[in-house]
Amino acid sequence: MQVTQATIPDPIGADEALGDDVVSTGGALAMSGISASVSPSLELGNGSVTLDVVVRNTSRSTFDSSARFWVDNVFGGRVVEVDDVQVDALEPDETRRIAVTVEGLGQHVVLRSYMTLTPPPAVDGLTLTALSRNKAFAVTPLFSVSLASIAAVLSGVAWWVFSPRGLGLRWRRWGA
Repeated sequence: MQVTQATIPDPIGADEALGDDVVSTGGALAMSGISASVSPSLELGNGSVTLDVVVRNTSRSTFDSSARFWVDNVFGGRVVEVDDVQVDALEPDETRRIAVTVEGLGQHVVLRSYMTLTPPPAVDGLTLTALSRNKAFAVTPLFSVSLASIAAVLSGVAWWVFSPRGLGLRWRRWGA
């Protein structure tokens, strides 16, 4: 697991990073939708996904928050979870990208990512509540695909070798 946080200093770049699908709590905090960047692998664990969100402090005070990221399969089973990501000292008008990279997605095809950001109970006299986002994403299970491909090739070779016309051999009946 890898967690990175980076402030986006350019106001135009910060607005673009926040995007059009913004949610807000109490007028003091805004958060973008969650995005998922998948890197599949031939390994059984099936690579990694980077989940990221952009948060902006729209209050007059600096405050801390915490975030929680997790990924579930389509049946609701937990695949991976990252608790207690600290978003420390988010300053007024600061826009920050929070990214978490996790591995071990398994051989699932469709997964759902979730993120909950929990700010302090109140900032500048405004009551704040937790913000949550989720997004479905797909991962090509390369390990399973490679096993199926190998099985298909071996079946083709076996058919070619053992069929009556394979390798140019003619089967003879005993005693004929």
